[in-house]
Amino acid sequence: MILVGTGAGCRSFNDEGVEEVELAGHRLGAMTPETGGTGLAVVDEHEVWRRNLDGSWHRLATADVVLQSIAAVGDTIFAGAMSEAAVLRIEASGRAVRLESFDHVPGRSEWFAVGPPLGVRSMALNADATAILAAVHVGGIPRSIDGGDSWAPTLPILFDVHEVRAHPFLPNFVAAAAAVGLCVSM
Repeated sequence: MILVGTGAGCRSFNDEGVEEVELAGHRLGAMTPETGGTGLAVVDEHEVWRRNLDGSWHRLATADVVLQSIAAVGDTIFAGAMSEAAVLRIEASGRAVRLESFDHVPGRSEWFAVGPPLGVRSMALNADATAILAAVHVGGIPRSIDGGDSWAPTLPILFDVHEVRAHPFLPNFVAAAAAVGLCVSM
């Protein structure tokens, strides 16, 4: 199964290439798989939805900020906000709670917007899910190794990170697309 988020719903393609449209009329942004085969998506810029194994979708939370990225660590879901450079934790109650810990990343006062607004463009987990990485537009890649309770910078903010991704099997291998080129951890 391949899922493609679009401005007019989620396109799902089975092994034979047959396409179905899910969540027709909704705009899907960032998407991420979850352990067990379910998936998460930012829907209509302010909502987090889960896709179940049977292909049905249900809304988990609504945020009062525009969401741009998403990641899940076990049962905990994190969403990155656009224009505020915030990370939110999605609670079981459906509340999206801003993480104050992300507001206090060392060096945050040096972050700045160039072109697009300051925001959390993408999020990733390393392969063994011990680190959460948040790519901030001209803010570097803050990393949390304690479930979002604290964050630390990993590279200079002037690298202007556009996206961060982690290798699916190698826990210490992370790559980031940046204005300075491809950044790779070793």
